[in-house]
Amino acid sequence: SERFEELVDYCNQFGNCLVPNNYPHNSALAQWVKRQRYQMKLRQDGKRSTITDDRAALLDGIGFVWDSHAAVWEERLQELMDYKAANGDCNVPSRYAPNKKLAIWVKRQRRQYKFYVDGTSSSMTPQRIQVLEARGFEWDVKNVKTKQKRRRKHDDGDDNGNDNDNDDNE
Repeated sequence: SERFEELVDYCNQFGNCLVPNNYPHNSALAQWVKRQRYQMKLRQDGKRSTITDDRAALLDGIGFVWDSHAAVWEERLQELMDYKAANGDCNVPSRYAPNKKLAIWVKRQRRQYKFYVDGTSSSMTPQRIQVLEARGFEWDVKNVKTKQKRRRKHDDGDDNGNDNDNDDNE
């Protein structure tokens, strides 16, 4: 189909099949991709679906991501890597105006990690933890900022016992 060919072109251009839900360059393709995911979910739930074995195999063959939540997660991860390339770390400010969705996503990853560690319901997985940590993601950004402040203070030569950081309050 025409949309499948457009998807193949997208995959070749961007190296993945993660067409954003609101892809401004081809909104028809974005809608088609969303519809394929929905039809697959219907099929998996035993309901009537337009997805055939052949179409599913074709889409699988080009690396199509059926789980849209996973697709969005991968999208944000790539944005985080772009941020890191530009800024040297993964510590996206909570009010990062150039990409508010990324800022919210980073905050959500830290919250879901805390839930995971506490043993409560969480969307965080060991695989996601491994992926994020391998890319330099910091779970406790407050602790990182405190260490950076101390390092700057030390580098500025303030070694005469003046420590304005009260460790008991951290």
